[in-house]
Amino acid sequence: MQFDPEKHIPTYQFKLGLPGNSFAIEVASQLGLEETLIQRAKELTGNQNVELTDLLKKMTEEKLELSRQNYQFQLKTALLNRKIEEHQQKISHLENETKEIKKQSIREARDFLTSLQKELNREIDNIKKTDKEKRKTLLENSFKKITKMNLDLARTENEFFEEKRIPLKVPKTGQTVWVKDVEMEGEIIEISANNIKVDMNGIFLTTTKDKLFKITSRKSKTAQPKKVTLPVRETKFELKLLGYRFEEALPEIEVFIDKAVMSDLPFVRIVHGKGTGALRSKIRQYLKNNKKVLDFYSPPPQAGGDGVTVVKLEG
Repeated sequence: MQFDPEKHIPTYQFKLGLPGNSFAIEVASQLGLEETLIQRAKELTGNQNVELTDLLKKMTEEKLELSRQNYQFQLKTALLNRKIEEHQQKISHLENETKEIKKQSIREARDFLTSLQKELNREIDNIKKTDKEKRKTLLENSFKKITKMNLDLARTENEFFEEKRIPLKVPKTGQTVWVKDVEMEGEIIEISANNIKVDMNGIFLTTTKDKLFKITSRKSKTAQPKKVTLPVRETKFELKLLGYRFEEALPEIEVFIDKAVMSDLPFVRIVHGKGTGALRSKIRQYLKNNKKVLDFYSPPPQAGGDGVTVVKLEG
């Protein structure tokens, strides 16, 4: 309990953790105790009482100073935390703004790519009307240009969205998957040992399980590169000519093989049917004289037999 040393009266204030001076001699003097006793008491206590009083006073002052410094420290800490939070909010805002700008850029690039794909389709129609050598050069340049842009944009989207692909652990026939080799969606149509055959909108690719990933909702909606919308017969590994006459089939075969060679396909299939065998014979005679063809043969009966010609192409 605190005591006023000047007025010699209690203040009735409690201070936890600090001892107090009793002021016994001073109180006794105020109460009228004989002066001789007061003096004798002072002689017996000596300077200890004064020193203790000074020590307690000093401790009290230091405690007050520490309390003041602690308050200032807490105040400065609170202000600093507030500043840090404000800067973090600004950084977050700038990052979001940067992401929006990138998203807009990607959308614009994707729109441009779509228009370019349409233009490519028109170019292909014109290419068909040109001579064979020029047609090959034009088609090769156009296809490589659009394919490169499509894959580059897909990789940019994947990197920007920071999506972690989930490896495909148990592949199943009919399952839709993401094919890492070409950055496209596809459907598993055949599983044979370590090889998995995937149908990508008519383009068939044989790959391995480690190159396949699960499809997520965002991947299928935002990060999937749009497929090049080429004519159907020019995007497949298989060309169907059932019901064609050789004169009608020849332009289709030429474009089909040129496209396959440019795509580095090891082989393709030409489905001509059995019939009288006339169409098969003329097609194989053409293939025999085509420098891009290394070999051709009929597959096993379960794969089409004599109604199909498998064409092995130059690498």
